[in-house]
Amino acid sequence: MVQFEVLYQDVFSVLQMKCQDLKNQGMKNVTEEDIWRYFINKKWASIDLKELKIHEMVSDLFALSTEHFIAFREAEKVAALHLVAKINDAERNALLGMDDI
Repeated sequence: MVQFEVLYQDVFSVLQMKCQDLKNQGMKNVTEEDIWRYFINKKWASIDLKELKIHEMVSDLFALSTEHFIAFREAEKVAALHLVAKINDAERNALLGMDDI
């Protein structure tokens, strides 16, 4: 994770700019961490981060479209809903600490 943290700090100012850009386009609840998660989990998921250059990261950040980011967030929501749907009543009660109910 340290490598991710170093890379995150290296491009943080660009993440801030992209975050503001997305907010200006109407996305009010977006953070730098959300954008970073998009790149780590989607765009750069199959890339060896040791091989990724800073200029490539910056270029990718500037190229991120609102549509791609919205699609990623919606896919995350759907995945989370599917995960919740798979939990049965006993598991849900155990997770919520309501075993005695």
